[in-house]
Amino acid sequence: MLPSGHIAGGALLGALRSRRSASHPGLLIGGGITAATLPDLDLLLPLLLDRVGVDHRLNSGVHHGWITHTPLFWGVVTSCARRLARHRSAPRWAPEAARMLTLGATLHLTQDSIANTVALLWPLSRREYGLGLDRLPDVTDHEEYIRRYPSSPAGKLEAGLVLAAFSVCAVRLAQRAG
Repeated sequence: MLPSGHIAGGALLGALRSRRSASHPGLLIGGGITAATLPDLDLLLPLLLDRVGVDHRLNSGVHHGWITHTPLFWGVVTSCARRLARHRSAPRWAPEAARMLTLGATLHLTQDSIANTVALLWPLSRREYGLGLDRLPDVTDHEEYIRRYPSSPAGKLEAGLVLAAFSVCAVRLAQRAG
């Protein structure tokens, strides 16, 4: 899934979570977006290595097989976050932040598994699982992928997700303002 789909999914997650805490919907929507996009931080690694002149063979077009796209990685990260949130010196908002992190990472991996495929069982297996609704299994070039993705079933699903997120968040933020 493209970043726009992850942003939309995170916005919907934040809007949903804000129904439980009406005081800061914008903050919760922003938190949802952040949590749902975190697994794609791995895309920065090849750019960073290029920038500092390190020779590498990382191809960001196949990043769904990297560690930040595995349930094991996010299970460890979110378990630590939940444990820290329960500490007596943790701020009042820490449990919600830990829940948002767990839900956002889960949402991201689910979206990628629907639109594409992901190495969900790493480190036991490098095999990738998913529905592959993007219908672009062998395309690793970002420019070609972005050109062809909108006409795929995944691209159409993502467009609907973006429209839904815009509508729901606009209503949710208007309720808070009014």
